[in-house]
Amino acid sequence: MTFDELQKIIGKQDQTCWHQHKNGGGWVENSASVDDSAQVCDNALVYGNAQVSGDAWVSGDAQVNE
Repeated sequence: MTFDELQKIIGKQDQTCWHQHKNGGGWVENSASVDDSAQVCDNALVYGNAQVSGDAWVSGDAQVNE
């Protein structure tokens, strides 16, 4: 997913506040916490104060937000 596509889903964002997770390439907001061992794949988004830990997989069109 491109950053422009991300913005179409959740609204206007500052790209400097986001990064693509090294395991899978899904987008993670810098305020969220995702373990290096986790997978964030496809069009998945993790944002807000969400936490993804251990060997968890977030994939497809999933959105994790707190």
